[in-house]
Amino acid sequence: MSVNFEPFKRVIPVGERALIHAPGTNIAFFSSTGEFKVQFDDGNESNVFAGLQLQTEYFENIAIVNNDSVEITVEIGVADGLIRDSRLQVTTILATRAGTNVKTLPAVSVDTTAALAAPANNDRTELHLDNKSAVDLFYGDDTVTAANGQTLLAGEKLILDTSGNVYLVAGSGSGFDVRVMEVGK
Repeated sequence: MSVNFEPFKRVIPVGERALIHAPGTNIAFFSSTGEFKVQFDDGNESNVFAGLQLQTEYFENIAIVNNDSVEITVEIGVADGLIRDSRLQVTTILATRAGTNVKTLPAVSVDTTAALAAPANNDRTELHLDNKSAVDLFYGDDTVTAANGQTLLAGEKLILDTSGNVYLVAGSGSGFDVRVMEVGK
């Protein structure tokens, strides 16, 4: 069941943080003009991206940290229940207290040779892929090709439930940007 949510829009200068007092268990990141991190109460900072919705333990405060090189504008929604909004693209459950392992891996530049996007990690519970390019790419094991791989659509954000190696490849061309984040135990 979806619930009404409290919307917030903040402009955050370079290197600054916006503290929002908004109790809840769900947060949706509707839009952002740059990269940012989020911190719930006194927990760890985690990289997130627009289009993500998080279901967490109860929180009182949210800090949005601008780690980009320019001023950013971030729009979020906070509720004590599932937020339904057509702007959302990805939904996941993510623990936010200290001890949660959320790790941003290096961005991957994809071409026609299989590139390792994420090495195997037995502690990983989710792997997030964000295809920033305007072309479809393909993912799979180290033998992945455009002919046998699973499709990662242009602009798509995808969550995989795997602890194994994940490779990416393009059907043609080079320099296609994919951002990678993993969540673990």
